[in-house]
Amino acid sequence: MMMTDETLPSTFADLPYEIDSWSSHSAHFHPRNIKIDDPKEQASRWSSGSNDHKQYVCVKLHRPSVVRSVTLGKYHKMHVCNLKEFKVYGGMKRNSMVELLHSGLRNDDEAETFPLLHRMNGTVFPCQYIKIAPLLAWGANFNFSIWFVKLMGNDDPALVEHLEQRWYAYQESEAIRYCLKHLRQRNLMRAFGALQEQTRVQLEHPFVTMLHSALVEQGDFARCEELLGSDVHLFDERISDSKYALTWTQILPVDGDGQHGSELASVSVPGMRGGHQMCIDNETSTIYLDGGWNGVQDLADLWAYSIADNRWTCLHRNTAECGGPGPRSCHKICFDSRNKCIYVLGRFVDPSVRARAPLRSDFFRYSLESNSWKVLSADTAADGGPDLIYDHQMDVDSERGVIYVCGGRTISTQHSSSSSSP
Repeated sequence: MMMTDETLPSTFADLPYEIDSWSSHSAHFHPRNIKIDDPKEQASRWSSGSNDHKQYVCVKLHRPSVVRSVTLGKYHKMHVCNLKEFKVYGGMKRNSMVELLHSGLRNDDEAETFPLLHRMNGTVFPCQYIKIAPLLAWGANFNFSIWFVKLMGNDDPALVEHLEQRWYAYQESEAIRYCLKHLRQRNLMRAFGALQEQTRVQLEHPFVTMLHSALVEQGDFARCEELLGSDVHLFDERISDSKYALTWTQILPVDGDGQHGSELASVSVPGMRGGHQMCIDNETSTIYLDGGWNGVQDLADLWAYSIADNRWTCLHRNTAECGGPGPRSCHKICFDSRNKCIYVLGRFVDPSVRARAPLRSDFFRYSLESNSWKVLSADTAADGGPDLIYDHQMDVDSERGVIYVCGGRTISTQHSSSSSSP
């Protein structure tokens, strides 16, 4: 039977201990002081002889126990030597311990209690030695102080003896698994099979073994995808605990002459701009960039960036000259993957020129296959569509052949106003 928290006694006992060893202490601040809870006595504490990371206090329990919690007392007011960060280790031997806790204390006068790790992979383990290792004090460059330590847990001899036997059996199984892992990595499969047959220890879950066989031994990626797509939730806990690490990488493209990055001439790559629009063709791994504002004027150029080749290509310096949209920014474009087309709608018009500029909402389509532009509407408002807008959102359903436009701000000769209707 696997011993779990549910099968452990629900009540904890105070676990008596003696001071076993310590790294150092200063003056009369001996480690034995941590057995006495006297928060108003300045001298009732252990204080290290230095503030390096080699400092510790190790205690020995009167008998092996399942240590469930540790309580650290404090001085009756905040103190610069309180532990801002510390670790707690435990084990049956002083030279073989595992980390039970990594935490820190608040710098106040209230004692704090912390639960301690007492099971590993579902197996409850006892300890006879507990070591507290300070890492950082609240006051910079101050030595560490521990005022009082209380350990709570289960020390029933019959229970602990049973747990100790199970713990040693678990450690033996883990050691065999490490041997099996090494033998398989070295492709010593005869030794691997003999050890597994004799010990009856399984290296891993059968599903992981199948995945290893498909990926490492056979190189069958299709089979791996099939296995990972099956209704097995073996990795759910691991995935939920994993944290994504985001990494930004600056893209420095090259041109036909081999120039790279900042050495490229402005004719080879798009210049600096804002209010431009981009879309992507996932099938060809190509990004398209249209228009924008360079700080002086709106732009009407159209560019294609090949992700595979890391290279920009200018499709049109001025799309208006070939039947496409004129200079614009804050518009929207979207890519129709089925028909290989880019749609362009909307633009921002500066308030200073609205009185004399045409405020019609034109709508364009660019065909990648024919490299040609077509005016779908000279004025979408007159055709039952949206007014001249900017900062809206637009997307296309390629399968149904439908474009959706939502929100944005409309433009008139008086002012701009928000639009919330689709």
